[in-house]
Amino acid sequence: LQELRVGVESETFVWRLAAAPDAYREHLERFHVILETGQVGEISFGAAPLHRTLARALARGSLVAFDYGHRSSVLYHPAARRHGTLAVHFAGLRRGDPLSRPGQVDLTAHVHWDLLIEAGEAEGLTTMGVSRQGRWLVEAGLFDFVKDDAERWRAYRLVDPEGMGDELSVLVQTRSA
Repeated sequence: LQELRVGVESETFVWRLAAAPDAYREHLERFHVILETGQVGEISFGAAPLHRTLARALARGSLVAFDYGHRSSVLYHPAARRHGTLAVHFAGLRRGDPLSRPGQVDLTAHVHWDLLIEAGEAEGLTTMGVSRQGRWLVEAGLFDFVKDDAERWRAYRLVDPEGMGDELSVLVQTRSA
């Protein structure tokens, strides 16, 4: 297992390989993930502590998280995510090298829902499930709040199965009083 790090060569950012810390292997093993040779996968060690903090702050109600993300079996599947999920967003398009324009592009990587589920449950939350944003918003009654055609169009963009409605997921965890 190796780690991709960012280095500098001739005033340009470049990828560098380094031996991965044991914590990376332990994390992947905990979620029964085996990466194939050459496969890339992201790990966010900051996600679980943040989710636990949010969970502890919730006395009663729901913790609802919206993001690009998947459960372990999809997030790390060698056919679905061979090159990981790191993506560059620039000028409204998803494209480019993440190291080529520092500070000028948006970088994103998908959330590991199983990690957040585990973190929330460790703080006493009950997991209601992970679903696609479009389905969740429709079932939650999004269109009940639409007042005119302009709002209807904006709402549709959130549930569009060809766009954000299927791209983004929702994790819902609850705590009863």
